[in-house]
Amino acid sequence: MPLFSVVVPLYNKQDHIRDTMLSILAQYEDDYEIVVINDGSTDGSERIVQEIKSAKIKYFSQPNKGVSSARNLGIAKASGTYIAFIDADDYWTPNHLSELRKGIELFPDQHVFCTNYCLQLSKQLTRETTFSHLVAPKEIVVLDNFFKYNLLDPIATGSTMCIRTSLLQQGYYFDTDIVSGQDTELWIRLGLQYALVFNPKVTTTYIKDVQNSLSKSNQLASRKMLTERFVVEEGTNIYLKKYIDLNRFSIAIGYKMIGDLSTFKTLADAIDLNHLHAKQRFLLRCTPSMLRLLMGVKKQLQRLGIASSAFK
Repeated sequence: MPLFSVVVPLYNKQDHIRDTMLSILAQYEDDYEIVVINDGSTDGSERIVQEIKSAKIKYFSQPNKGVSSARNLGIAKASGTYIAFIDADDYWTPNHLSELRKGIELFPDQHVFCTNYCLQLSKQLTRETTFSHLVAPKEIVVLDNFFKYNLLDPIATGSTMCIRTSLLQQGYYFDTDIVSGQDTELWIRLGLQYALVFNPKVTTTYIKDVQNSLSKSNQLASRKMLTERFVVEEGTNIYLKKYIDLNRFSIAIGYKMIGDLSTFKTLADAIDLNHLHAKQRFLLRCTPSMLRLLMGVKKQLQRLGIASSAFK
């Protein structure tokens, strides 16, 4: 039984998967297996993985069912004590698993762990993360309220989280009904019950998709569903309420951009505006055409190497 099972959901990532796999195989930590779930890829992704010869790789394939289904199959096939997730277009530094091990050895009674990451917004632009209520810690810390630290950048991503396998296999699976935001939904469920062991070492490059996914109505509907699942819990956890209000803000902007003003109003009316800063309240008042213009400007700035965010 290895210490870590590295679960890699794979769907049409032929431009990235080789580098992702090589970044896993370059780990200083040697006590791990790699569980690759090919979710019906139609490009050259499958061939690329099969060309990589390593006894650590366990390869499985299924018809395309979505990333949640692929991760869930990876959880079922994992034999490690802990599962470390990585998306098929992100990269780890060689010390990623060894830094996770440090957290596990320091806090063996905990169940959920993660390291820090940097955001690659474009080929020209990579930036560091900023977390609310967490000022540049130099040591591994236990964070009791997951949501308190998620009001700027997300403190955990699908490529930094590491969770005790027995916990996941007891029912903490990814929701296959959610096509966008499935990570967030599971992190919320975990955050309501468990602390997070956070290692401030940057060990992951997270490739942030700069395409305008907000214009895809199926993704918006899925993310909207997420905001409706924890209404009761919001009433007793102020930081969860703030966190979900920020998600409502982002989704509401997406609905306004595609011209669905009725759904926009439903979401906007559910937001406590005290949880938004002036820039966000301004964006809620913008017309759809103005929002599309501003999104275009944001993308152009990113191509020029300039970061901008509605959350800062």
